[in-house]
Amino acid sequence: MVDLMANVRRGGGRITRLVLAHGVALAIVCQALAAQERAALEPAVAEHLRSLEASTEALVRDGAPDERVALAHGLLAQAYHAYSLTELARASYLAAHRLAPADFRWPYLLAYLLQQENLVDEAFSYYDRARALRADYAPLAVHVGNLLLGQNRIEEATSAFEAALAIDASMAAARYGLGQVAMSRRDYARAVEHFSWVLTRVPDASRVHYVLGLAYRGLGQTEQAQAHLRQQGPVGVRVADPHVDGLSDLIQGARLSLLRGRLAFEAGRYAEAAEAFRKAVTAEPENLPARVNLGSALGQLADVDGAIDQFRKALDLDPDNRSALYNIGVLYAARSRHDEAVRHLARLLELTPDDLEARLTLGRELGRLGRLEDALAAFATVAKANPDNEDAVLNQASVFTMLGRHREALDTLERSHALFPTKGRTAAQLASLLATGGQRDLHDSARALELARRVYEATGAVGDGAIMAAALAGLGRCEEAEKWQRELIARAEQAEPARVAALREELERYLASCR
Repeated sequence: MVDLMANVRRGGGRITRLVLAHGVALAIVCQALAAQERAALEPAVAEHLRSLEASTEALVRDGAPDERVALAHGLLAQAYHAYSLTELARASYLAAHRLAPADFRWPYLLAYLLQQENLVDEAFSYYDRARALRADYAPLAVHVGNLLLGQNRIEEATSAFEAALAIDASMAAARYGLGQVAMSRRDYARAVEHFSWVLTRVPDASRVHYVLGLAYRGLGQTEQAQAHLRQQGPVGVRVADPHVDGLSDLIQGARLSLLRGRLAFEAGRYAEAAEAFRKAVTAEPENLPARVNLGSALGQLADVDGAIDQFRKALDLDPDNRSALYNIGVLYAARSRHDEAVRHLARLLELTPDDLEARLTLGRELGRLGRLEDALAAFATVAKANPDNEDAVLNQASVFTMLGRHREALDTLERSHALFPTKGRTAAQLASLLATGGQRDLHDSARALELARRVYEATGAVGDGAIMAAALAGLGRCEEAEKWQRELIARAEQAEPARVAALREELERYLASCR
């Protein structure tokens, strides 16, 4: 299940007056929610915002000192921010910052809001202002480091994460950032050091196992890599940030449950998230984000029927909700209800033709229905739009093979391998086709062995080792093929018993062909 959390609705705002502050015209946000916008909010939320707006207006009208007006704007901005009314929050943070330029909170929270909105340059600008006011706030350095890392500004990101650790040596998010830096430099030993440290401090951060496994793989330590990759999960490392975390204290009504659910979801605590979203649904049965998010949480808990029920109800509220259409399509696929999956995914693609993930999933479902030409068209569209999408390429080649179009399957894999020679699954499927594909005049056992050996050295997987054995047999190196296959069978008996029968059948074929 892909996490397609529904976005909280965002309202627009309007600036209603100019007030003089220190002799400079200052835009002040007042009565920012239009009547129709306010009507769309829960009564408790609308009243909460109305009260804050009225207090701010009263202070402005009465000529209160700038610091008091600034605080009112700041509190209003935080409320808007917490309710995801981002345009209003931005304007109010700016008003607070202009009235109280020495208050760290307002440029800092504005920078964080801009980062959430992916307005990177503006976020950097306000983080700089906040840092000038308080250089000892470690979460700020981590946020800046993450922004820099996202722009591939490796040296600057390193400095930011190191600055955070200089302030707070226990900050796991900063060490995780340094681990990512080390991975980008292919300094796998240093990455292992950082990620291992993070796991000792935050053992529930299961997502770290994935990057740690990749780091061990980079060092060629296959067993350690596989051990950590098997433990990977959805729980990441978050920045402990009192200013940002405090926003949730301002939420009222069903949105409080929505926010709590979303935080729990992002932390991988799906049972807690489902409970919170269910409270939001109970409080407001026609709350579309609550329905979609509850469905997502139930899907993560493997409650497929419950998730489908929530997505159905979401689609009753909005038949074209894209998150609900995608997720219910995936769930119907999991239930082998392929016609239903195709219907919902096809509707989603009518709305968003460029959704490559949905098109890839649709292709798989069409294939399961035996509609191979339609499936092939779906995979080809994805592969053409994004040649780097390995799943699309591999599925495209597999359908060509099922259709008996072996040359086209081989050409598809060859093109992809030429573009992306380090993609292991592509190399493995190419090696398999060259070793044992359905058209003997396309076989090239020597090249298959070369490809399969490189893949096996990287993965150590039994399936990749089996391709090597097939290639050895194709080259007439029967004793080596037999010995290799028997070793694979012994390994599979311990770790992958479901593979044993197929491996034994292959061994019998090799023995028969070499007699």
